[in-house]
Order: sequence, then C-alpha cells, then structure tokens
Amino acid sequence: MSGIGTRAVRLAMGFDRTLADRCAKDARDACAAWKAFWYGSQDPMPLAAFRLVFGLSAFIFYAVRMTDYSFYFGSEGIVPYELLHVIVPASFQSVVPWEWLASDDRVGFALHGLLLSGLLTLALGWTGRWVAAFAFMLHMVFMRRNPLIIYGPDMVGTAWLLCLALSDTRNTLRAPLPGLIEAKGWRGRPPSASESSPWNTLALRLAQIQLCVVYVYGGVEKFRGQTWWQGDAIWNTLANGQLVDVNLEFIAWVPGLVALISYGVVYWETFFVALVWPLRIRPYVLAFGVALHLGIGLTMNIPYFSLFMIVSYFTFVPAAPLRAFLGLVGKGGPRRG
Repeated sequence: MSGIGTRAVRLAMGFDRTLADRCAKDARDACAAWKAFWYGSQDPMPLAAFRLVFGLSAFIFYAVRMTDYSFYFGSEGIVPYELLHVIVPASFQSVVPWEWLASDDRVGFALHGLLLSGLLTLALGWTGRWVAAFAFMLHMVFMRRNPLIIYGPDMVGTAWLLCLALSDTRNTLRAPLPGLIEAKGWRGRPPSASESSPWNTLALRLAQIQLCVVYVYGGVEKFRGQTWWQGDAIWNTLANGQLVDVNLEFIAWVPGLVALISYGVVYWETFFVALVWPLRIRPYVLAFGVALHLGIGLTMNIPYFSLFMIVSYFTFVPAAPLRAFLGLVGKGGPRRG
C-alpha cells in the first residue's frame, strides 16, 4: 500500500505541476492578448478614415451654429452670460469654468472660428493630436457656454474628439493642398512606428468601446420603458409631430411591423457590444445601424446625431477595403510609405 500511495502522491504532484503550468501559460496568453488589443500594432487606416469623416461632420455641425452665433452664444442670445449660472442648475455646471473664455462676444466668435479651423485641418490630416486636443477644449467651452442646446452630437462629439486627441494619423491619410485624398499605405509589410503607435491603437479601441457603451446604455434604458415592452415605442415617436416632419400615419396599419422594429432596435442596441466584434456578422450589424440612423435622420429633427453615429462605424471597418477604396479614388492608387 505504501508503494501505491507513494506513486499516487507523485502522480498527483505531477498533475498539480502540469495544471499550474497550464494555468500560468493561459494567464500569460490572456495578458498578452489584452495588451495586444489595447496597444498592439494595428493598421491605422480605420482611425484615419474616422478622423476624416467625423472631422468634416463636426465642421459642418459647428459651421451651421456659427451662422447664428449671437443667438446661441451671444450676450443677447437665449442664454446671456450674466444669467448663465442662474439659468443652469448647479448640478450641470462644470468644475472647470470653460464658459468664461466665451464670455465676451468678440472673443467667443473668434474662438468659434478657431474651432472650425481646427476641425477642418484635423479632418484633412494637416494637423495632429495637439489640434485635436485644442478642438476638444474649445468644444467644451461652447458646450458650457450654452448647455441648453446640448444634445446627442455634442455628447458623442466630446468622446470622439478626446479619442482623436490621443492619436496622430496624418501619415496615413491626408489631403494635399491641391488634389484628392492621398492614402499612404504599407502593402505586405508592417506599418512604420509613426503609423502603428500604441497611442493610435489605444484611441481606436477607446472609440470602439465608447460606441458599444452608448448602445448598451441606450438598450438597457429602453428595456426599462413600458412602451418598448409593449412594442409601440417606435409608433409613439413617429406620431409625434414635434419630432417628426414626415407623415407616417400609414405605419399604424401594420402594427406588427412597428412592434418588430421596436423589439429589434432594443435587442440590437443591448447586444451590439457582443455582435459587432465577430468579423463574419459585423457587416450586417453595422448595416442595421446605418439603416436605423438613416431612418432617424430622415424622419426626425436630429440629423447630426445620426451622422455622428454612422461615421463612428468607420472604427469597425477593416483597413483592407478602406485602402482599396482610397486606391480607386486617389491619384495612382495607394502609394508605398
């Protein structure tokens, strides 16, 4: 019995060592995968394309507001600076007094012009992360200068500008002063240090995670609403004349479709965080989102929110089709770095 017991103890000890070694290897692999996810070498083209389309979208958004600057941000507008802290509840006031920089109308107007210039040059790839950080600061100035006009685009724009302030993709995609968009590629070879920096990968992942958080939060909040469980939430929105300009009364004749869309939106938003990562189904997940936001943008009075959400999908588009597309529209196709 003693020999059998000794052999059993040795086998158990060997099994424990094997299990411990396997667990240690799995832990090392998990840490390496986690590090690669956040900081590993990535083709920066998706982030560069996102920078381009978001920067242009934000430029248009703020340019429209600038056409009526005095109404939105002026001393005789809807929120005079002297009454700002009286009108806005203390819970909505920032610890950092960003709004002070735009307290004077002329200074504020000049800063708004600088914001537009920064967004445009950032989008075209003429400037990098420092201009993105400066644009983020000015964005916060005007958000705090008039919190009453803040809605979806302002909120998601804050996150996107912060991500771009961490990155620099000028060498990947830029527009020369004369001519078309230029794609600087690296076919079949690793990207250069400037193109595949950990900061660019981190910015891309943060934008992707932020997009997932937006949808998950929206889906969970919808689950808490009774109208979404009843399946008529979409109809209640489309029938609201203050939100929708288009006459969509015919949808009332197909209540089953209304319920299907309502449930589909809730489940898609809630499980977007899990559905968007598998490459096989990602195109269908993003296509549903594009259709959803196009519908919102075309029927409701919030087109810029839909635009900002759709352009964020570029962070999930693989680099290869983006480079192929730019090779078709650019002069002579993509050139080697």
